[in-house]
Amino acid sequence: MEVDQSALTGNLYRHAQIGRGVFSGSIIRQGEIDAMVYATGENTYFGKTAQLVQEAHTVSHFQRAVLKIGDYLIILAVTWSC
Repeated sequence: MEVDQSALTGNLYRHAQIGRGVFSGSIIRQGEIDAMVYATGENTYFGKTAQLVQEAHTVSHFQRAVLKIGDYLIILAVTWSC
């Protein structure tokens, strides 16, 4: 089975072998296989990554821009209502 994990690991293709794990979000390029799920939710690679991002508490440029526009519109609405 040929697996594309480039979104996760940067490896374009690798051949999956019996007993080796394949990350959630991998794309199967060729072949088929029966598999057993051994982790879900926060215990997966994606889950751990999402948890780290959530704990970082960073504000993106887009979020800052939206907040500035919202503040401006509130000030504008208060000014016009007086």
